[in-house]
Amino acid sequence: MPGRDAIDHQVWIRSLRIGAVVGIVAFAGVAITGDIQSKLMFEQQPMKMASAEAACHDGTEFSVLTIGDPSSNDCDGVENVFEIPGLLSFLANGDFNTRSTV
Repeated sequence: MPGRDAIDHQVWIRSLRIGAVVGIVAFAGVAITGDIQSKLMFEQQPMKMASAEAACHDGTEFSVLTIGDPSSNDCDGVENVFEIPGLLSFLANGDFNTRSTV
């Protein structure tokens, strides 16, 4: 007859596996629905997509870190510190080279 530690370990491993499967399925669901929603938002409300991604000028770059004055209504006081080329275009159109116009 297995000891209490062995039974606890079996329960723990089973719980971990179930949690991992649920986590992977949930991650895939969020990634797919988020992609669909971002493409729909770009199609119907392109300025909202530009605002959500902090895109001040036309281009394909996705700004990961932006520093600026939040009270200004223009892009003069905004500096993009770290950008990923092509990612904003991919999120909006599914293509890394399409330039988004803001």
